[in-house]
Amino acid sequence: MAHMAERTKQIISQLANGDTQAAVARELRISRQRIHQIIHQEHRRATDILLVEPRRNEYGVTMLQMMRVGRGWSLAHLACLIGMSPAWLCRIEKGKKTKLRNARRIAEPFGVPPGVLFVADDDRPADLPGA
Repeated sequence: MAHMAERTKQIISQLANGDTQAAVARELRISRQRIHQIIHQEHRRATDILLVEPRRNEYGVTMLQMMRVGRGWSLAHLACLIGMSPAWLCRIEKGKKTKLRNARRIAEPFGVPPGVLFVADDDRPADLPGA
């Protein structure tokens, strides 16, 4: 496992230094498809730990609460749909930051991207690349 982590670091480092995926694949004797998988995994890992906060309207109400109430859902109902506790969801609705992976789970039952309900710390919608 430690060997894989070191190899992943080496691949990311080489790509960051401007090497092409093909060149890295040849040098390390792995497929370009594997390089692509590693890049995707690292991007997912990096974005999943990103903290996002609920997006608010001009009156300070979170978009999450507006959409939930608009659909006639209770906190308990939404919490059941996403497999999280109502108390935790209530804290999110009141403005507590959460991880992007949780924002994705919350947005899923509404059929919207997380950027509709959440915003990254630097005001980018939570579903934009790099957010």
